[in-house]
Amino acid sequence: MGSDVYSDKIVEKFILKFAVTFVDKLIVKSHKIACKIKKSVSLIPNGVDLKIFNLIEKCKARENCGLEKDKVYFLFAANPEREEKNFALAEILVNKIKEKISNAELIVVHKKTQKELNEFYNAADFLLLTSNHEGSPNVVKEALATNLPVISTDVGDVSERFEGVTNTYILSGNLENDVSKILSMVKNYSRNNGREMLTDLEISKVAKRIIKVYEEVLKK
Repeated sequence: MGSDVYSDKIVEKFILKFAVTFVDKLIVKSHKIACKIKKSVSLIPNGVDLKIFNLIEKCKARENCGLEKDKVYFLFAANPEREEKNFALAEILVNKIKEKISNAELIVVHKKTQKELNEFYNAADFLLLTSNHEGSPNVVKEALATNLPVISTDVGDVSERFEGVTNTYILSGNLENDVSKILSMVKNYSRNNGREMLTDLEISKVAKRIIKVYEEVLKK
């Protein structure tokens, strides 16, 4: 999934190495994970339920979420206390942006239902993912399903998910350049075409791919 592969904990590394030795097939979430596993793998990212994560009129979504109409909202959809999510970087970026755009605001959404998350994706202006590592972050795909522009570190399969999608940005690690790019995205704001690029990851299609892997293993 990602956290198991990238873990710095000796026990978790041992468990993964031990488990890999005995399994007949591995399903991994990204090319980056596949490169770390010296075994035949099936690359299948998590799917997205396009019925749950759908399009809602922005003003209505903001009203449902209790958000103001005239603010520029950067959504951090993760537990800020998890070290690998790197919430500190999200705060630094938005604080820098607020020096130029006073109505910019960082909102944290954690422990919400999928229906509630969908409301926030539609209400926000950007999803901000600042993780140090990921497998195949669900929040990115869910956000894209609502055509929400996404700004992210280059983790997991994010760059693959961005292919052909407008109004997305991979953080460079240069704070000045990143802030400048984000300010440009705010100035020339529009939603993106993420939803139309996710058809192959619709959850029922992904489920069929996983079932096929099990069937192939059982035939051996």
